[in-house]
Amino acid sequence: MANVTIKGIDEDLLHKIRESAKRNKRSLNKEIIFQLEQVMTSKPLSYAEIKEIRSRRSYKANGVLTDEQIQIAIESERS
Repeated sequence: MANVTIKGIDEDLLHKIRESAKRNKRSLNKEIIFQLEQVMTSKPLSYAEIKEIRSRRSYKANGVLTDEQIQIAIESERS
């Protein structure tokens, strides 16, 4: 395996990666590899696929949800 050094990473981005690693119980290195794999291997959804997913939702989102709002929604589904 190759080694890579990332230079000039924004502090805010690094903080988000660290938080994600902590949340997912992964090392910083493993989290970066995981995130890169997710991005590089995922197939973008077509407009039709996005439209279909939106049509099946039981609610309409107004803007961007915060991590806290997403967590509350997830926990309310479990009860």
